[in-house]
Amino acid sequence: MGSRVRRRWALPLLLVLHSSAALGHGGAPLTTRAQRQDGRLYLPTQYWGIFVGSDGGPWRWICDEAINDFALREVYSGLDGTLYATAFPGLHLSRDGGCTFTAVGGPVSRLLINGLWADPTLGPRSRRVWLTGTGEGIAGALYRSDDAGQSFTAVHPLDPAQDPTPHLARGLALAGDGRLHVLVDEGAQQDQPVLYTTRDGGQRFATTALMPLLAGV
Repeated sequence: MGSRVRRRWALPLLLVLHSSAALGHGGAPLTTRAQRQDGRLYLPTQYWGIFVGSDGGPWRWICDEAINDFALREVYSGLDGTLYATAFPGLHLSRDGGCTFTAVGGPVSRLLINGLWADPTLGPRSRRVWLTGTGEGIAGALYRSDDAGQSFTAVHPLDPAQDPTPHLARGLALAGDGRLHVLVDEGAQQDQPVLYTTRDGGQRFATTALMPLLAGV
């Protein structure tokens, strides 16, 4: 009788232990992007942190707890080697290849960041980055840093206090000719996408209304 009981519980116990080990950091690593910097390959993942290595290895693991407590973070790389990790809310950055991360202060610390882009127009080691985010009282905002994240300046705040139309920044991209594009949803139902484009570092913006999103999309 005792041997049958032991056998009956042995398999479920092994399955529980195996599942616990596999889900310790939220399951298998989910890579969000691949970035090369100074000969190293950075593979940021959700729940698992960052894997750093080269095509032929070896690989080093930066544990997610060493970055911040936001498991669904996005990690971006600046052209000067600075790493930027989104938080909930805010932003953390590392200047030593991911060994240490520090929180960024100021207005960015209150934003839910949905896009960050390194600007190559100032040279291959440019310290300029752009980011978009949303926050309390700010439905969408574009910020720029010229010192690799030490400070950020609001370039084009999409603030309901200045514009009563609700806005929601969706992300940004930098074209090869230096044009910066910011995609924003606006309208009562956030169903009218608008593209803001600047050619002069954010001093002036051109607005292009895109095709409205279909209902239910």
